[in-house]
Amino acid sequence: MSEAIIRLQEQGRVTEEDVSALLKIIRDGNGRPPLMSRLEALERAVATEKVDKKMRWDLIIAMSPGLVALIATIMGYGPA
Repeated sequence: MSEAIIRLQEQGRVTEEDVSALLKIIRDGNGRPPLMSRLEALERAVATEKVDKKMRWDLIIAMSPGLVALIATIMGYGPA
């Protein structure tokens, strides 16, 4: 029984070391940027894309009255 307990303690210690190494790889990266840095970069890219889409719609909305006036003016010069 004591041998089984010693074996379980040793397995627990090895598992703890493995989990610690795995967490270090996740936190610090493994030759690549850390996971947190990659997540932050992804969040910045999404935020930038949202801003770009909003700016496009703002530009379209700002141009639409002038475009309607241009079309009305062109149609007004039609055959009399």
